[in-house]
Amino acid sequence: MQEDPFLLLGFGVNNYFDIMKSLMYMFSMISLFMLPLMFKYSTNDQKALSKDPLYAITQFSLGNLGGS
Repeated sequence: MQEDPFLLLGFGVNNYFDIMKSLMYMFSMISLFMLPLMFKYSTNDQKALSKDPLYAITQFSLGNLGGS
């Protein structure tokens, strides 16, 4: 009981904190993997993007449609 005082509060409170910790790790990993994409679209230079070989796919992203 000294290590984790929340054990006295029951399963629901412990499960809540476990889910919050899992969500924190998940969104950290998603943010880490999406940083290159966010960096690429942060320049807002459409002519530079047209030189990209994947431009046929990325030209319809939210960054190029005015969502940023």
